[in-house]
Amino acid sequence: MSDYLFLTEEWVQQIPEAINTNASYQKAAKSISDRMAFIVKGKHPAADGDETHFYLEIKNGKCVDAAREKRTKADFFLTGSYDNWKAVLQGDMDVIKAVTAGKIKMKGSMLRMLKNAIPTAKLVGCFQTVPTRYS
Repeated sequence: MSDYLFLTEEWVQQIPEAINTNASYQKAAKSISDRMAFIVKGKHPAADGDETHFYLEIKNGKCVDAAREKRTKADFFLTGSYDNWKAVLQGDMDVIKAVTAGKIKMKGSMLRMLKNAIPTAKLVGCFQTVPTRYS
Protein backbone atom coordinates (compact mmCIF):
# COMPACT_ATOMS: atom_id res chain seq x y z
CA MET A 1 0.00 0.00 0.00
CA SER A 2 1.50 3.32 -1.00
CA ASP A 3 1.33 6.54 0.93
CA TYR A 4 -0.55 9.44 -0.63
CA LEU A 5 0.83 12.96 -0.50
CA PHE A 6 -1.44 15.01 1.77
CA LEU A 7 -3.87 17.23 -0.15
CA THR A 8 -3.26 15.79 -3.60
CA GLU A 9 -6.20 14.66 -5.71
CA GLU A 10 -5.10 11.07 -5.10
CA TRP A 11 -5.21 11.62 -1.32
CA VAL A 12 -8.69 13.20 -1.47
CA GLN A 13 -9.98 10.30 -3.56
CA GLN A 14 -9.02 7.84 -0.79
CA ILE A 15 -11.31 9.55 1.73
CA PRO A 16 -14.70 8.18 0.57
CA GLU A 17 -13.59 4.57 0.98
CA ALA A 18 -12.01 5.39 4.35
CA ILE A 19 -15.33 6.87 5.49
CA ASN A 20 -17.67 4.38 3.87
CA THR A 21 -15.87 1.31 5.21
CA ASN A 22 -15.45 2.54 8.79
CA ALA A 23 -18.15 0.79 10.87
CA SER A 24 -17.58 3.00 13.91
CA TYR A 25 -18.11 6.17 11.87
CA GLN A 26 -21.11 4.67 10.07
CA LYS A 27 -22.81 3.89 13.38
CA ALA A 28 -22.09 7.33 14.87
CA ALA A 29 -22.98 9.32 11.74
CA LYS A 30 -25.95 7.44 10.28
CA SER A 31 -28.23 10.48 10.60
CA ILE A 32 -25.65 13.08 9.51
CA SER A 33 -25.85 14.78 6.12
CA ASP A 34 -23.43 17.67 5.63
CA ARG A 35 -21.39 19.37 2.94
CA MET A 36 -17.93 20.37 4.16
CA ALA A 37 -15.43 22.65 2.47
CA PHE A 38 -11.87 22.47 3.80
CA ILE A 39 -9.42 25.30 3.17
CA VAL A 40 -5.74 24.74 3.92
CA LYS A 41 -3.67 27.91 4.02
CA GLY A 42 -0.01 28.21 3.20
CA LYS A 43 2.63 26.57 1.10
CA HIS A 44 3.12 22.82 1.25
CA PRO A 45 4.37 20.06 -1.07
CA ALA A 46 1.01 19.63 -2.88
CA ALA A 47 0.19 23.35 -3.07
CA ASP A 48 -0.58 25.10 -6.31
CA GLY A 49 -1.16 28.47 -4.62
CA ASP A 50 -1.59 29.98 -1.18
CA GLU A 51 -4.73 27.92 -0.45
CA THR A 52 -5.69 24.34 -1.13
CA HIS A 53 -9.36 23.37 -1.13
CA PHE A 54 -11.13 20.06 -0.82
CA TYR A 55 -14.76 19.19 -0.37
CA LEU A 56 -16.74 16.32 1.11
CA GLU A 57 -20.43 15.59 1.02
CA ILE A 58 -21.83 13.18 3.58
CA LYS A 59 -25.36 11.77 3.28
CA ASN A 60 -26.65 9.62 6.11
CA GLY A 61 -23.08 8.89 7.16
CA LYS A 62 -21.84 7.92 3.69
CA CYS A 63 -19.41 10.01 1.66
CA VAL A 64 -21.12 10.61 -1.69
CA ASP A 65 -18.75 13.27 -3.08
CA ALA A 66 -15.10 14.16 -2.56
CA ALA A 67 -13.17 16.62 -4.67
CA ARG A 68 -10.00 18.66 -4.51
CA GLU A 69 -11.64 21.87 -5.56
CA LYS A 70 -13.14 25.03 -4.16
CA ARG A 71 -16.86 24.89 -3.46
CA THR A 72 -18.95 27.89 -2.53
CA LYS A 73 -21.93 25.99 -1.10
CA ALA A 74 -21.37 23.97 2.04
CA ASP A 75 -22.81 23.59 5.52
CA PHE A 76 -19.36 24.00 7.07
CA PHE A 77 -16.28 25.84 5.89
CA LEU A 78 -13.19 24.84 7.88
CA THR A 79 -10.06 26.96 7.38
CA GLY A 80 -6.68 26.39 8.95
CA SER A 81 -3.00 26.49 8.28
CA TYR A 82 -1.23 23.52 6.75
CA ASP A 83 0.59 22.94 10.04
CA ASN A 84 -2.64 22.91 12.07
CA TRP A 85 -4.38 20.52 9.68
CA LYS A 86 -1.31 18.30 9.69
CA ALA A 87 -1.34 18.28 13.52
CA VAL A 88 -5.05 17.31 13.53
CA LEU A 89 -4.54 14.49 11.04
CA GLN A 90 -1.46 13.19 12.83
CA GLY A 91 -3.42 13.09 16.09
CA ASP A 92 -1.41 15.84 17.79
CA MET A 93 -4.39 18.24 17.97
CA ASP A 94 -8.07 17.47 18.59
CA VAL A 95 -10.24 18.93 15.83
CA ILE A 96 -13.00 20.19 18.17
CA LYS A 97 -10.44 21.87 20.43
CA ALA A 98 -8.71 23.32 17.36
CA VAL A 99 -12.01 24.90 16.26
CA THR A 100 -12.97 26.20 19.71
CA ALA A 101 -9.43 27.61 20.19
CA GLY A 102 -9.55 29.34 16.79
CA LYS A 103 -6.67 27.32 15.30
CA ILE A 104 -9.14 26.12 12.68
CA LYS A 105 -11.78 28.68 11.77
CA MET A 106 -15.26 27.40 11.11
CA LYS A 107 -18.16 28.97 9.27
CA GLY A 108 -21.32 27.04 10.03
CA SER A 109 -23.36 26.01 13.04
CA MET A 110 -21.08 25.68 16.07
CA LEU A 111 -24.00 24.16 17.99
CA ARG A 112 -24.45 21.47 15.35
CA MET A 113 -20.73 20.74 15.28
CA LEU A 114 -20.56 20.42 19.07
CA LYS A 115 -23.70 18.27 19.11
CA ASN A 116 -21.96 15.99 16.60
CA ALA A 117 -18.56 16.02 18.33
CA ILE A 118 -18.28 12.21 18.42
CA PRO A 119 -19.02 11.70 14.71
CA THR A 120 -16.72 14.63 13.91
CA ALA A 121 -13.86 13.01 15.83
CA LYS A 122 -14.60 9.70 14.10
CA LEU A 123 -14.52 11.46 10.72
CA VAL A 124 -11.01 12.68 11.50
CA GLY A 125 -10.23 9.09 12.46
CA CYS A 126 -11.33 8.04 8.97
CA PHE A 127 -8.93 10.59 7.45
CA GLN A 128 -6.17 9.15 9.63
CA THR A 129 -6.61 5.70 8.09
CA VAL A 130 -5.53 7.00 4.67
CA PRO A 131 -1.82 6.21 4.29
CA THR A 132 -0.43 9.77 4.19
CA ARG A 133 2.94 11.37 3.69
CA TYR A 134 3.56 15.08 4.18
CA SER A 135 6.66 15.60 2.02
